[in-house]
Amino acid sequence: MTQEIINQKEREILECQAYLNSTDWQLIAQIERQREIPEEVRAKRIEAVERINTLQGEVVELREQLAKEQEVERLNIEHYAEH
Repeated sequence: MTQEIINQKEREILECQAYLNSTDWQLIAQIERQREIPEEVRAKRIEAVERINTLQGEVVELREQLAKEQEVERLNIEHYAEH
């Protein structure tokens, strides 16, 4: 179950990153040609970056939780195999 949640969050990270990639040209145009970025794009880019940061933190925590769950499962298997 934990792995499914990790996968879901990683998919969302990829979606946010895809949006950033698709709008990078607008940021470059602003820097190189002083062309304004539409406010909607600017806001969505900020939102995407914040969401990626949040999701990445959650994935780290979930991976730690998954490792603990797998260790408990391994220990349970070893315990029952001994008896």
